[in-house]
Amino acid sequence: MKLIRLALFSICLVLPLRAAAQDVTPQQRYDELVMKLKGGDTDIDYQALRYAYNETPLFSPFGAKNMKQEMFQALNAGEYERALSAATEALNADYTDIDAHFVSFAASDKLHDATRALFHRTVVRGLFQSIQKSGDGKTPETAY
Repeated sequence: MKLIRLALFSICLVLPLRAAAQDVTPQQRYDELVMKLKGGDTDIDYQALRYAYNETPLFSPFGAKNMKQEMFQALNAGEYERALSAATEALNADYTDIDAHFVSFAASDKLHDATRALFHRTVVRGLFQSIQKSGDGKTPETAY
């Protein structure tokens, strides 16, 4: 009888926790994954990050166009600090921006910041692989 009561008590504790976990908004999920990434945890679910961002009010299919142009111009001109600054600004708006992570990687590499370069290269790979895994791009049903 004690064992049954313990089991019932455990179930009563777990069910509300599961329900609470399911009530997480896309914005909260996105913020949580970004926080993990910024904390150095690159072993996250990049697809979940992308999908969560797409459901937030911040989502823009065009991204931060003005920042993209500036960061690539600066990178191509060899102005790595400016490129990194523009990429950081773009990432503050959208942490799923592969271009901004790439520019951050390239500029950090040129500035001999191996730790930062490795981080952004890892994120670029994670995001790219999550896109590749989402479909083969050959039909509308299997689009990227």
